[in-house]
Amino acid sequence: MEKNGIQPDFIAFSAYVNGLCRLDYVNEAYQAFAEMTTRGLEPNNITYNSIISAFCRARNMAEALKLQQNMRQSGLVPDVYTSNILIDGLCRQGNLKMVDSLLLDMCSNGQIPDTVTYNTIINAYCRAQDMNGAMNFMNKMFAAGCEPDIFTYNIWMHSLCSNHMLNQAGKVLDELVARGCPPNSVTYNTLIDGICSDVLDRAMILTGRLIKMAFQPNTITLNVFLSHFCKQGFGKRALMWAEKLREDSFIFDDATRNIIDWAQREMENGPQVNNEDIDRCLFLEFLMFMTYETMHNNRSSKARHVPADKCFAPASSNTIKILDTG
Repeated sequence: MEKNGIQPDFIAFSAYVNGLCRLDYVNEAYQAFAEMTTRGLEPNNITYNSIISAFCRARNMAEALKLQQNMRQSGLVPDVYTSNILIDGLCRQGNLKMVDSLLLDMCSNGQIPDTVTYNTIINAYCRAQDMNGAMNFMNKMFAAGCEPDIFTYNIWMHSLCSNHMLNQAGKVLDELVARGCPPNSVTYNTLIDGICSDVLDRAMILTGRLIKMAFQPNTITLNVFLSHFCKQGFGKRALMWAEKLREDSFIFDDATRNIIDWAQREMENGPQVNNEDIDRCLFLEFLMFMTYETMHNNRSSKARHVPADKCFAPASSNTIKILDTG
């Protein structure tokens, strides 16, 4: 622009800084940001938030927090988006003590934490295996009158399933339905993953509940089942199912292909199995078959919704062949 005698204005500079930030060119973005202020073009909240976010992604929290102070010194008031960006950056580094401090600062400055704020913090506590801390913020969320969304429930459910607390995960499922928050594919796939890792009796009970809720499986669901075949030493079954899915033109993603490679390595190692393993393999076969039938029927009918009583088709004559673990 300047080569053509055109001086960039505030909008041009802001767009340039934002574009560099989106590409994670942090140093270049900061240089453009500094040049902007040198020319008397004062950045607004949007510009500050953009570069603060870039520094957070670069794990340079010191510079990100310094920019927040610069905002205040320039007369700008950091908004809830600024605070959420900083909280997310601190959470990713596991600095939960500083998160608490920033949250207090946020509230003292009249900012009201929103669902994104609470979800970010709850997720951080769950990743740190601090279930009490996560529950504490869940309670704070309710006390503040901030309604949890499906992301909140999925975060909490994932943590419960990861800690083999399937009964509690089932209660969370009941709660979100009671609150009128319909489960999504992430909810179901999280539960399916937990089911495959849990005690068979409890797993089968929760599976029955998912069937009644008209669970709509997808590629991620298939990946969950295939990976559990491998985890439990049944690479042969994973390869058999992968071949059947390929024959029916099901879409594979990179994760599916990595799991198939894993299954091939399992086959080379020749794992040994016992009766308990065979029981679990049969259970996985049942779940995989029901999922396959559902997805196959949905593709054939091109229906956008399958009624609960038809979500998992009754076993056909092919069931015996597919469930044969020999």
